[in-house]
Amino acid sequence: MPTIDIAPHEGAASRSGEYLDVDPATLVLADNIRTDAGIDEEFAADVAEHGVETALTVRRDLVGQLLIIDGQRRYLAATQAGLATVPVRVVDGIGDDEERITRQYRLNEQRRPLSDAEKVAAVEQLALFGRTPKTIARKLGRPEAEVTAALAVAGSKAAKAAIAEPEIDLQTAATLAEFEDDQAVVDELRTVAIESGRGALEHAAAIARLERSVAAAIVAERNRLAAAGVTVLEERPSYSRGKHEMLDNLSAKPKAKNKPPEKALTVDEHAACPGHAMWVRKASWYEVEREGSDATAIAFCMDWKANGHYRRSDEAPAPSGEQAAERALVVAQNKASDAAREVRTRWLREQLTIPKLLPKDAVQHAAAVIASDRGAVSDYGVSQVLDDLLGERMGKHDVVARAGRTPAGGTWYLLALAFAIGEHRIPRDFWRTPAHHAAQHYDDVAARHLVQLAAWGYTLSEIEQTYVDEHTAPTTTGGED
Repeated sequence: MPTIDIAPHEGAASRSGEYLDVDPATLVLADNIRTDAGIDEEFAADVAEHGVETALTVRRDLVGQLLIIDGQRRYLAATQAGLATVPVRVVDGIGDDEERITRQYRLNEQRRPLSDAEKVAAVEQLALFGRTPKTIARKLGRPEAEVTAALAVAGSKAAKAAIAEPEIDLQTAATLAEFEDDQAVVDELRTVAIESGRGALEHAAAIARLERSVAAAIVAERNRLAAAGVTVLEERPSYSRGKHEMLDNLSAKPKAKNKPPEKALTVDEHAACPGHAMWVRKASWYEVEREGSDATAIAFCMDWKANGHYRRSDEAPAPSGEQAAERALVVAQNKASDAAREVRTRWLREQLTIPKLLPKDAVQHAAAVIASDRGAVSDYGVSQVLDDLLGERMGKHDVVARAGRTPAGGTWYLLALAFAIGEHRIPRDFWRTPAHHAAQHYDDVAARHLVQLAAWGYTLSEIEQTYVDEHTAPTTTGGED
């Protein structure tokens, strides 16, 4: 377990205990939470000339040895200087390791803050006593989020290795810990954090979470089908004409002359066919909306002619290289759009959290957005986004009460409404040209929204920045209270 020194603490003489002058060679260096003793030349020279002027705090162990629990720097400097004796104060009892670690943490943070790696080591030790993150946070006087992040890092080899680097802070390492089981993702996110900063990392991590969620959904669906006795295909059958065909293009009867195609075979109708097989892929956005899953199974017959089926139409031709490239672009851009919305929504909720200090120009921005998109105020879609941003815990009565209680409450609600309008005007395919998804008017609102968020500290993702660059973005409102 690493040892970390703490500086001498004020008020030591006021504690009960025995004062002694002892040979430093007889002292035992107990575990400490600081890994860097930090003995500079000036400190070492002062101890060599004047001796140790503030007593070390020690306790006796079960066999009577004196363990140093406060004063490692003084002890090491005294040993280096060859001092014959050092003053110590012996505290009663055999000590409490949990209390020692807690006190060392608080004292060090007051004097010279612990490194993130040292915080992780200390919190990890305290967790061994069976304490919850909330209890540890209360003992240390630190935010619970910091303790939770430290515990996440403590449980991850990849994150522990990363936090030793000066460019990686505690929250960044905690993000890396989420992907402990995928070193390639950890390496990619670490590079993004070092090269582009925390904001870019949030977007990259959101994309990685979405990809992981989709991959997990696909595995789960494949396992479900296999458990039900269905043949599961490793990959999609090629588009070239062959024995296989999707059920959507097969029927139980041949198409009659001058008649529309027969109804397509359903999965239930085809389940008993020897050629029945399923391929699982990522669901499209509308399939997710309809079915609530990130994975969709596509049914095939692997030998439709031999199994007595009929083709409802000519087999669809294989997509051209240009079409395949366009499809790949759409998939990549939509993935980036989904990730950006996740990060953006989390950031917006944080801005609206009590007692978050609202921006000085919040009213001006809200007024500009509402005035430029007046019809959106009564839009049901905007209402849904607003409910999502304010959270389930705030009912309509709570919102009205807070909005009407003080001027700050009114500003808070107007800003939340402006956020909801801005978000509603950013559809999933906002990266396309205006003709694809909305009138130019909506682009103006969306651009104003993104530009203002960036001015207030939000880090635009690449897809958001490109959108802003390609549109005439209004300037921020500026202004004072």
